[in-house]
Amino acid sequence: ALVLSTFYLASGIGQAFVGILVDRHGGRVVLAWGTTLLSMGVGGMAFVQELWMLYPLAFFAGAGNSVYHPADFAILSARVSPRLTGRAFGIHAFGGTLGYAVSPILLSLLGYSLGWRTALILALFYGLAQAAIVWRAKDLLGGGPISAAAAKEGPRDIARGFVKLLTMPALVAAFVYLTMTSIAGGAIQAFGAASLSALHAVDYQSATVAVTLFLTGQAAGILVGGVLADRTDRHGFVAAAGLVGCAAFVLGALYPAGDFWAPKLCFMLAGACVGVTAASRDLLVKKLSPPGATGRTFGLVY
Repeated sequence: ALVLSTFYLASGIGQAFVGILVDRHGGRVVLAWGTTLLSMGVGGMAFVQELWMLYPLAFFAGAGNSVYHPADFAILSARVSPRLTGRAFGIHAFGGTLGYAVSPILLSLLGYSLGWRTALILALFYGLAQAAIVWRAKDLLGGGPISAAAAKEGPRDIARGFVKLLTMPALVAAFVYLTMTSIAGGAIQAFGAASLSALHAVDYQSATVAVTLFLTGQAAGILVGGVLADRTDRHGFVAAAGLVGCAAFVLGALYPAGDFWAPKLCFMLAGACVGVTAASRDLLVKKLSPPGATGRTFGLVY
């Protein structure tokens, strides 16, 4: 647990500062180097002999992971037509959700078949291949500074820029929104199966299916939400309504039921509701970004 916390602490803190690099040099270069660092940190874990060796590797891997939101959203904001931005953000979030769902299964199978060290080495080469693809995709992803002004900023200018962002009430609200929804989503994934198993007196494996359905519904909702975000300007309403719907269905899943299909259905619908909010949430953050500060805005919020 502490190793994972080290990874996410480095990733979370790093995002705010990586946003500066993204605004200066563009998302593609930063994304390629971050993917390389993440891959090397994960691959290095294949060679550890003591538990303490995992901590610095988790830190470096987390630092590499920190590039994704600032770099990805900066690339999408710069390269995708405004009328399709919602769908682009939706597809992006769908891919991330799908990766989270597939990777534990894939790596577990590799670890069972070839050994966990070999599985991590294969993950290293996979990540380096992805980094090489991103590095070579200059025509597709763009290159060079996103903002000429950001490229000329000194330390004082950067500090003033951060202070300006941190004093924007809307940006603080977005930060709190994402923090609270991340806590709630993490709780459902970590404790949802155990809670449903205890409440409805079903075995843990059956309860786990409900959490899987939540993630499946979330992935489907993300795609729907991307189309919806492009068709309405009321992104705040969509984000709020989706969370209210999610809360209602989660509460419904807690109500005593004669058959366990009802809680599973509620969990799937709850996931769909929260998935619908993803693209609208990201577009709200994009609208808050001052000119030339897309990377650091997304970095601070995420």
